[in-house]
Amino acid sequence: MWSGPVNNGVGAPAKSERGFALLLVIWVVSLLTVLATMLLSDTRNEALLVRNNLETARASALAEAGVTLAIAGLLDPNPSTRWSADGTPHRIAYDGGTVTVTMADENGKIDLNLAPLELLGSLFATQGLDSDLRGKLLAEIDRRRKAAAQLTPLNFSRALIPLGGLSPRSAFYSVEDLRSIPDLNRAAFERLRPFLTVYSQSGHINPLTAPRQVLLAIPGINPLEVDALIAARKDFGTNLNPGSLPPLTGGQQYLGFVGSGGAAAVTSEGVTAGGASFTREAIVSLTDAPLQPYRILEWRQPISGDYASAVVQQR
Repeated sequence: MWSGPVNNGVGAPAKSERGFALLLVIWVVSLLTVLATMLLSDTRNEALLVRNNLETARASALAEAGVTLAIAGLLDPNPSTRWSADGTPHRIAYDGGTVTVTMADENGKIDLNLAPLELLGSLFATQGLDSDLRGKLLAEIDRRRKAAAQLTPLNFSRALIPLGGLSPRSAFYSVEDLRSIPDLNRAAFERLRPFLTVYSQSGHINPLTAPRQVLLAIPGINPLEVDALIAARKDFGTNLNPGSLPPLTGGQQYLGFVGSGGAAAVTSEGVTAGGASFTREAIVSLTDAPLQPYRILEWRQPISGDYASAVVQQR
């Protein structure tokens, strides 16, 4: 007769249920751990995003403060402390960060509306544009100028009359208008933009403030004389006057001395203590009106990041 243990079917299911419960607990704990990890990660990312946005806002405020400081510098009645629009950088500690401001005189650039076509063509060549593209640009600029010159007062809308002394017959109201010409890509345009203007109201270049790239674009210019002139400008500083400059024997017909005032391009870079940066650009025009001594003609944020670096490397 069999006398061993008898399996009555009660113990096995109990063990099975306990094993299933243990697996369920492990699964729930694992799921909660994953959810908690994801929540923590999202919280950290959101906090980082908020912090980055705050830093960017601080950098933007610093950059815009730099534009205000530049305007105050341009309006300074004291000639010895007045800021000059000659590209000299001004670095200022401000509100826990730093602001670097430079100003470029629009009279030292080449005017899209008024400059001789051969001067524009020479600039296009020195900035690396091929002959085919140069020809297309010059032909379109000439066409637009002629079309604008044929406008009559009946064609003018008061709402469309531009600021900054521009004529309603201007072919270009902004340097950015050049981008509408086919075949001119962004990289090529960015190489040209720092040296072009629509606000000089003159077809001549002011050698007191023109950057080296603009002076070298003058047909027939001697590069050694350009370097001597730029060195003299640095030596004379605020006491600079036309008579103190070394002569530029080539391209005299493209030069014209323009007094102080007019419009200036302001570039202001704000950098926070945490390293965030923001750049703001503005075109500022001085006026003779006591209640409104200046106007902001343009307000923009330049390209930045990897694309900007690529553009600079192509210059």
